[in-house]
Amino acid sequence: LEEQDIPFGQDLVKVFTPYLLNLLDSGYSRKTLHQHRDFIWMFGGRLVEERQLYRELRKLDARSIVLRYIDEQDGGPLLDDRSEREQGLFDATCRKLCRFLNVA
Repeated sequence: LEEQDIPFGQDLVKVFTPYLLNLLDSGYSRKTLHQHRDFIWMFGGRLVEERQLYRELRKLDARSIVLRYIDEQDGGPLLDDRSEREQGLFDATCRKLCRFLNVA
């Protein structure tokens, strides 16, 4: 993490917060809510890394970058060192986030 990543991280929080608040109102169990939160946290970290690696992403706002990395069919990016089951759960979170952002 570098100091220049902080404003982008804050913008990601602004993108993710309405989604996470919506999940709270959805009646999911505490365990499921924590799982979604943890996957969003991982996804945000991944986006910070991607933005460091690919300069062209620095020209885009946080919401545009989020939508570039998720899809309603495929879910999210591949995670390193995760089981197939965890990847599937992560993808489900990303699909939900994608649907939420495309409606909001």
